[in-house]
Amino acid sequence: MYTTGWAWHPPTRPWARQAAHAGCTYAVSAALGAVFSRRRSGRGQHVDISLQEAVASTVEQDVAFYVGDKIVSGRRSNDHVNTFGTAKIIRCKDGWVHLMVGWRQGRNRIVEWMAEEEMAGDLCDEAWLDESYRRANVDHFVELVSAWTKTKTKAELFHDGQERGVECGPVNSVAEASADPQMQDRGYWEEVDHPELNERFTYPGAPCKLTETPWSLRRRAPLIGEDNAAVYIEELGLVETELSELAELGVI
Repeated sequence: MYTTGWAWHPPTRPWARQAAHAGCTYAVSAALGAVFSRRRSGRGQHVDISLQEAVASTVEQDVAFYVGDKIVSGRRSNDHVNTFGTAKIIRCKDGWVHLMVGWRQGRNRIVEWMAEEEMAGDLCDEAWLDESYRRANVDHFVELVSAWTKTKTKAELFHDGQERGVECGPVNSVAEASADPQMQDRGYWEEVDHPELNERFTYPGAPCKLTETPWSLRRRAPLIGEDNAAVYIEELGLVETELSELAELGVI
């Protein structure tokens, strides 16, 4: 959080439980590594995951900047790194887009696009090829790019940008994401029956597709106590009378 947000603002908390997400990702990777090791050695092992260490492993360049240049990375107004910052969240005609706006090998596809539409201003000047000049004039750069993006919709920037090799993505709301043609074409959203309500609800689907063991969503989550019989009788071996006694005692 120390590096997230605007320089003039208190630290910004990322949405949701980011530490848990990072920790789970590393836990899965570590567990798979242990399984593969067991196949070779025949020996199991204990896997220890630290949420704090998992988060520390996701800070990318911050440690390198500190170790190499003694730079303590602070809040950088939504930029990606301690330099010009190539990743920008910029307003457009109907919302926001995430754009990679930096120079690569002396070329900037965004500036070229703007120049074709006579909106590049002075961004074609050779001075912009110098990184120190870009850092010193980043606000002017963002101002010109923002004036240009406000003439286009998210869809125009996204699809036309793909044709030009520009990394660009729309910042979508949940409603926009649910209506996204790509998500629908891949069959991401799942319709799930809720018979007790006589309705069907849309659920998020699987983030991955497996050809041999495909993921499936067969039913909604069980209601409270709905699976008591299956667990206590079929799995634990209790009889109906015992189940009734537990219910009367308020245990289940």
